Amino acid sequence: MSLPLGKYDFNFNESADRKSIFDIVRKKFVNLTPEEFVRQHLLYYLHYDKKYSLSLMRSEFFLMVNDTPKRCDVVVFNSAGETLLLAECKAASEPIDFTTFEQMMIYNQEVQSKYFLLTNGTITYIASHENGKLEVLEDIPMCNS
Repeated sequence: MSLPLGKYDFNFNESADRKSIFDIVRKKFVNLTPEEFVRQHLLYYLHYDKKYSLSLMRSEFFLMVNDTPKRCDVVVFNSAGETLLLAECKAASEPIDFTTFEQMMIYNQEVQSKYFLLTNGTITYIASHENGKLEVLEDIPMCNS
């Protein structure tokens, strides 16, 4: 699957030295990098197309893994506060490869997510993890809470 790049009406801000985009989760303007462009598309897709609540999403979520600080691109929780979706975003020019998958699995040691998503905007992989089995999915499930 690929994210619907360009579908959304983003709020941009430009100054003499930088261009920024409004992050709908963090509710502030952030530096517009190629990775951030992909992250914002994913956040909009999750909220507007898949109906996930903004209040249950975190963008650039910090956690500790083996006493080392890490940053997850996007984490979505269910209404009980359990991790539902863990997403790693890359710039469109970066490949999604084993290193990206490995990075996500390291994060998952701490958060124990049901769904995993890897995307560079043009290529997106989504999988579920239940009962010890990893299953590749066609799309992100609709929010059911």
